[in-house]
Amino acid sequence: MNKKRQVKDTGLAPWMKWGALLIALVLLIGVIVFALYQKNILAIVNGEKIRVDDVKEQLGQYAIYDENVEPDNVYYQSHIAPYVAFDRLLLQEAENRGIVIEADKIAEEAADTLKYLEIYFLYDAADEEELEPDAALLYGNDEEEATKEKERLEAALNTTADAMVDAKLKEVGLSREYFQKAAHSSLSIGELRTQIKDELIFADDEIEEFYQENLEDKYIEKNTSHILVDLEDEELAEEIYEKLMDGADWKEMSDTYSTDEVAKKSEGNIGFYARSGNLVKEYIDGAFLLEKDGEISRPVKTQFGYHIIRLEETRTLELDDDLKDNIKTELTTGKINLELVKIVEAAKVSPEKTKDIMIQIAQGE
Repeated sequence: MNKKRQVKDTGLAPWMKWGALLIALVLLIGVIVFALYQKNILAIVNGEKIRVDDVKEQLGQYAIYDENVEPDNVYYQSHIAPYVAFDRLLLQEAENRGIVIEADKIAEEAADTLKYLEIYFLYDAADEEELEPDAALLYGNDEEEATKEKERLEAALNTTADAMVDAKLKEVGLSREYFQKAAHSSLSIGELRTQIKDELIFADDEIEEFYQENLEDKYIEKNTSHILVDLEDEELAEEIYEKLMDGADWKEMSDTYSTDEVAKKSEGNIGFYARSGNLVKEYIDGAFLLEKDGEISRPVKTQFGYHIIRLEETRTLELDDDLKDNIKTELTTGKINLELVKIVEAAKVSPEKTKDIMIQIAQGE
């Protein structure tokens, strides 16, 4: 009796209790995440903390090339944190496998990156009058003076480059030493991927199966030409189509009406494309409805306008050695991604949302 009275006194149905519990759990998780952030921690990967400063360093590297990136912006930090956590996990895996990168390789990689930055920042500076050599000296008869002028120019460029790089690094919150750490991480993860690739096993018929499964989408191609008119010219598109059906010359119609100035130079031809090609879907669908060489479609509407499409040729790519290599490369990428997913799934990551995003990153999404 007492137990029943206690349940009744709560005034909550069972589903309401579970709902309240769920809300409390969500709030608790939110509090935990907030608490982590308050402690300068954005994620924890196998016990290793990903701190705000780690993420700001990564954002700083992006900010070198994109002034819109703000390393101190919380939104940017939360977006990039899973990527930093993913790289940290792969670095842990590399260390667990005993992968060691030689110090000279790390130094060389870091130096190459900094040298690239110098060139990047000098791109416009080289045109400044202060840095331009005296053409008479460089190309005249006085070889000694020309050599001195060249050395002066190179010294000026190097000094300017160093100053520009240092100024930019200070602006984004980085130091030159950061690139040593970044090089070690990049080379270690690269070696890990190489090891995973070398461990992959392919069944004898795997490439053949992939070819057959993707034949319609990837390996049957249509070579088409088109006449393009603007979206507001639907009636004109229909008129062109009717003229072609009555025997009008394709080249003449293309030269007269098509707004695709590039393709018009080759009578509107745009080459071979498979269904999975990078043409807009409406065009691809219209092209693959055509079956006979020379067949012409009714106007097909896309975001670019109305296309009258002519089929020139259909071909099926044979499974030769080159295509086998291409398929193996594609399969290799997929298999590596699967192995990376396994690494993420086996890791202890918090918060859980970060782990979910890391899995998507591993899948190549």
